[in-house]
Amino acid sequence: MAQEISQNTMQQRCSLAFTPSMSKPQSPELNRPQSPRSMRRRRNREAAARMRSRQKQQLVTLEDRKEMLEQRAAELEEELRVLQRQSDPYKNQISCLHELVDCITETERSMLKEIDQCQLCIQKLSGAISKLL
Repeated sequence: MAQEISQNTMQQRCSLAFTPSMSKPQSPELNRPQSPRSMRRRRNREAAARMRSRQKQQLVTLEDRKEMLEQRAAELEEELRVLQRQSDPYKNQISCLHELVDCITETERSMLKEIDQCQLCIQKLSGAISKLL
């Protein structure tokens, strides 16, 4: 059906391209044998029409795919915004926990230094006590 329409369109275009004075007079006999050149031209016109039809179909397909991908991208962006809003409170909690861990770690280091100093003092006292005895 589409090929018939495109062939008719092509015939109309071809008939418009030639003025009656330029074209050869048509014989009343339509079943006359065609020359190889005219057959090649006809096949070429048909192939070009099929190619244009395929290109239009591919364009429609690509446009549909583009629209579908744009819609999917919008959905994913909305999902990302929702997840970011949900994760904001956790980010604050994590930040507070990091600060707490840092504070505890610093306190622990300070306590370990004091324990080391106490052990040195105990060793010195033990040495002094053993000298006295």
